[in-house]
Amino acid sequence: MLFAIPLMAQDVTISLKKIKSVQQAKDFMKKNPDIQSEIIEINPIKDSSEIAKKLFSIQTDSIFLIENNYYKLVEVQPKIKHRVSYIYLSGVKLKKQTIDSLRTQIIQKYKQGTNFTNLVKEYNMDGNKNGDLGWFLGEWMVKGFAETIKKYKKGDIFIVNIPQQKWYYVVLKTFEDQKIEIKTYLKTIKPS
Repeated sequence: MLFAIPLMAQDVTISLKKIKSVQQAKDFMKKNPDIQSEIIEINPIKDSSEIAKKLFSIQTDSIFLIENNYYKLVEVQPKIKHRVSYIYLSGVKLKKQTIDSLRTQIIQKYKQGTNFTNLVKEYNMDGNKNGDLGWFLGEWMVKGFAETIKKYKKGDIFIVNIPQQKWYYVVLKTFEDQKIEIKTYLKTIKPS
């Protein structure tokens, strides 16, 4: 029986080597319900654990053993991350004409040297104290917001309208967009 244990681990690694896609990983999990496995996605914006850092350093589809788990890279998705600060003006509380007037004032004050964070404190209507959204992917945001910010570069100040929700923004692009990779792995517990 002691001889069979290493063979089982070896059989798992042989099977893992053949997996080249998320669909193949799902098929492996269906065919091998007795092997504890899951598909995990590692995102450099959200994941900062030591394991995530190790997995991100892997640039190949080889199998890696980390903390008694096998990890097989099965997909890499290139993405663009964005970072902006914003001032939200509510179309529920204010008339559109008032919003347009306020946005003109805000942009003017910014261009005259007023710090954007100070403008956020003065005008923002959603409770965010500094207006910074942090790094995010476009698909995390409302479609109109994400599409608009892609058109601008660092330092640009502009408006975004989401009239369906009555959301109106003054946005400052605080960083250039950056390319990242979202990596998907098949994680399998090493047979003991």
